[in-house]
Amino acid sequence: MVERIAVNYKDEVQNLVGKLYLMISILFLIPLTALVLLPLVPHSRVNDFTLATTVIAFLFSVYMSLLIDSSSTFQFITTYSVFNTSFTFGIDGISMAFILLTAFILPICVMVSREAIKMEVKQFYFCLLSIELLLFAVFSVLDILGFYVVYEAILIPMVLIIGV
Repeated sequence: MVERIAVNYKDEVQNLVGKLYLMISILFLIPLTALVLLPLVPHSRVNDFTLATTVIAFLFSVYMSLLIDSSSTFQFITTYSVFNTSFTFGIDGISMAFILLTAFILPICVMVSREAIKMEVKQFYFCLLSIELLLFAVFSVLDILGFYVVYEAILIPMVLIIGV
């Protein structure tokens, strides 16, 4: 009887571990889906839509932080292949802290910008969601080439927010 319980427990753990690699993909898909849907949102609801998206990303990152093991190894490892180059993403304790910080600050930015931004609101929130997506990527990428590409890509929406 005890042996059967141990086997079932091992199977459950392996099922859970097998599904954890999707966590980073889901974290990336939250702002990416919002970026795709943002042009379809009515102008009067853009603030609420963006705030809801950033709150969902924050709640999901809190959920991820509860699942992460306190060991020093990378977890939720996922590999994407683009243009014959593979980029590997994973999260450890330090990168999880930065992801949580990013996800915590973005809803605050949206709430503060609600009154401050009056012109080109959709473009501003598009840039803000792009920065969120790219920051999640920069804090979880494990390859130096991927880090360089994502880190430099953050500059594009940042320049648009600051300079335009």
